[in-house]
Amino acid sequence: MDQRWEGDRLTFAALVAGQDIRGTLDVLADSIRMDIILPGILGLLAGKISGKLKQEGQLLLEKK
Repeated sequence: MDQRWEGDRLTFAALVAGQDIRGTLDVLADSIRMDIILPGILGLLAGKISGKLKQEGQLLLEKK
């Protein structure tokens, strides 16, 4: 996995199961926005992946 922070933005890339995944994560004042580019077959699973990321992200943000 490659990652690079520029201010409040994380740019990342990873190779998962032979698939190249890229995206950004922006840290805002009251939320976090994540944009991910899913290639090929992973794109078909975008809804499930999005739901899981939201669920796990919320849990991480609530932990103190």
